Amino acid sequence: MFSWLVAMTITALLCWLFLKPDLKEEAEKESLYKRLVSWTVDNPAKALTALIPLVTATAIAIPSVAVNFIPQSDRPIIFLDYWLPNGAKIERTADDLKRVEQWLIAQPEVESFSTSIGASVPRFSVTVEPEPLDSAYGQILINTVDFHSINGLIARGDKWLAQNFPDAEPRFRNLKLATADKFSVEARFSGPDEAVLHDLASQAKAIFATHPDAKYIRDDWRQPSKVLKPIINQQRAREAGINRTDIAFAMKRSSDGMPLGQMNWNDELIPIRLRADSQDMASLETLPVKSILGLHSVPLGQVVDGFELEMEQSMIWRRDRVKTITAQADVARTTTPARVRNALIDQIEAIALPPGYNMEWGGEYYDEHKAVTDIMKQMPKALLIMVIILVAMFNRFKQPIIILATIPLAACGATFALIGLDKPFGFMALVGAITLSGMIIKNGIVLMDQIELERANGKGYPMLSSMQRLTVPWRSAWVH
Repeated sequence: MFSWLVAMTITALLCWLFLKPDLKEEAEKESLYKRLVSWTVDNPAKALTALIPLVTATAIAIPSVAVNFIPQSDRPIIFLDYWLPNGAKIERTADDLKRVEQWLIAQPEVESFSTSIGASVPRFSVTVEPEPLDSAYGQILINTVDFHSINGLIARGDKWLAQNFPDAEPRFRNLKLATADKFSVEARFSGPDEAVLHDLASQAKAIFATHPDAKYIRDDWRQPSKVLKPIINQQRAREAGINRTDIAFAMKRSSDGMPLGQMNWNDELIPIRLRADSQDMASLETLPVKSILGLHSVPLGQVVDGFELEMEQSMIWRRDRVKTITAQADVARTTTPARVRNALIDQIEAIALPPGYNMEWGGEYYDEHKAVTDIMKQMPKALLIMVIILVAMFNRFKQPIIILATIPLAACGATFALIGLDKPFGFMALVGAITLSGMIIKNGIVLMDQIELERANGKGYPMLSSMQRLTVPWRSAWVH
């Protein structure tokens, strides 16, 4: 309520004090507009004919408008996600990121940075999705001097990281405005068999690599890890009163350690683990295996026939409880995810899927499709309500039809504005277009109401008489 009072009083007073109109210039503009309206009213056929090339040019130009669901934020902030191969020690991750920090210090575009080892930096925005805890992962939050310096920093950073850390998977990414998707272009494959899913994802990644604007190509299952599996002798294990659970607990104590409790340290909870000394790991066969009943223990070599080293997938993602692997890629800042996806869609969807497997697009396309679909579901209801209100206001169909017929013409101005400003059409632009339609309807109601009023008063030329009534909404639409 207070803001409304200020807008109606203080704002108007300040405008009257400081905004002195140029009456001569205003008169010239009004005269020009009057002549245009007069010519349109006197020559309706010519006016409608003039719209044909405009509408045709708009229809031709619409496909050239770039599509981008949510634009990148213009804040001078970027992230560097750094992945080492699965199972890498956190000490190695820390050493690598120290070298990266030294490189960042030498870059003139970098103002400051913050590093997190084993986890993402603290979440400061809903559009920042943290990564799971992993000793092979680290993240650097980089503040640059300005937004325009980001491109050069990323280009040099990609080249330097590829030369100095060939086995790592570094990735620069910008802060997004609305979505928390990790990659802008994603192809998801779902099915029961891990090997088949890996093959499908490899085919998709190979197709992504053929596009010059696709980069940071990978999948979300990452690399398999080495796993040491004991070959259990079931007969000797039963004789010793040992089962698989006992062996698993013994090996866990010798590797990661068994959790015993937690210790309060300032405001943090530090886990307490029971783990064998490193010297005991040299000979697993002598590792004591204690029965779950706690009566006795036997050496591990007494109940196993040996060990085998295998590669096993340590990270498996599921969607709707079905194993799903996602081939991922980012795009260069000079293009949009929609253009890259449209260039690759035929090749990706041509990948032969075995029975029981399916593919769907993720990334920005998934979010855009979901958001637009949700909006369009409600559009028929909203349009019907608007038509009913317009018919009820004028008590006839002619005026509502005239008002609604002007809405498609807004696409002409919007299309050429996006092309001229080199801006993509995204979710925000869609919301803006819907808002613009509401402005057009509001202005049409005001204009038609004034025309009817002038006619009722016996004015012979209601169109020109209504121009003064149209000034306020016309200027409001211009500002919006």
